[in-house]
Amino acid sequence: MSFSLCYNSSMKSIAYSPLPLFDTLQNINESLPAFEGLPPFVIDDYKHTLEFLKSYDGNQATFNAYRREVERLLHWSWLITKKSVKDLRRNDIEAYLSFCQRPLDRKELPK
Repeated sequence: MSFSLCYNSSMKSIAYSPLPLFDTLQNINESLPAFEGLPPFVIDDYKHTLEFLKSYDGNQATFNAYRREVERLLHWSWLITKKSVKDLRRNDIEAYLSFCQRPLDRKELPK
């Protein structure tokens, strides 16, 4: 399975949606997705998140829930704030929670 951060416009409720970063628990591996055009910190964030997710390999439901949430946070951090998750502060997390409650409209997406 290959991954990319290009936009997928097939989602009906959201105009654009980034593609998944992490495979299923059974198929998760060390290979990196295509991160072309993104800052170098993206690879570091991805590797740390991968190790975090792999620590939940004994519980499929927990893995799936955490994978969904960390993917959303990573995409938001990288594509909206253009920051590493390590650089996020309280006001960023509050903005992220607001984003989760009301995702951006198509006209609000970064160009």
